[in-house]
Amino acid sequence: MLEKIDKFKAASIFYICLQCILLLKFYILGNFKLAYYFCYHAPLLFAIAFYRKDVVMIRALIIIGLVGQSVWLLDYSSYLLFGNFLLGNSKFILRYHGITYIATLFSHLFSSLLALSLVYNNDLPKRTMGYAFVYLFIFYVLNIVHIIPESYNVNYVWKVESLGVFPYQTKLYLLYLFPFSILPGYLIQLMVKKLVEKRSLIYVKYT
Repeated sequence: MLEKIDKFKAASIFYICLQCILLLKFYILGNFKLAYYFCYHAPLLFAIAFYRKDVVMIRALIIIGLVGQSVWLLDYSSYLLFGNFLLGNSKFILRYHGITYIATLFSHLFSSLLALSLVYNNDLPKRTMGYAFVYLFIFYVLNIVHIIPESYNVNYVWKVESLGVFPYQTKLYLLYLFPFSILPGYLIQLMVKKLVEKRSLIYVKYT
């Protein structure tokens, strides 16, 4: 029975449900501008990508969120296990309770990481990095022209809260993106893909 389930359709439904929970969070808090944050609108983009079975779009979205969400998970896990944050970039979740807490937690845990677990063995063309850059460039412009309020600091255009301000961070933001976000997001996916392929070859060889 499980083999007959289309994982892409199932993922699309899951992400739509997650986006609906986030919309409820925005309503409860009376702040729909929170949707500017990647983690809070990524479920909708993933839902569209999985519905269309657009692996390139899925891979590009993973590139955008993988590093940041992985660091967030490590930071919050440190707090849950040892009572201390590593960097403090997940500390804001302590402000939330009930459905707002669940929405925040799930949006950080089940966006990029879940998507990667579903497409890890699919194609990973290099052009996915270009698509990721286009998305980040658009949101950079929205920050610079202050359509997105500077206080929101979406995608760390103005500063990295836990580390402060990098030299000329805003002016050189697009240059920082490649070594700190886009390239690692791509290479991690490539490494996972290669490891799975290698393991599959070893399994075939000894069976």
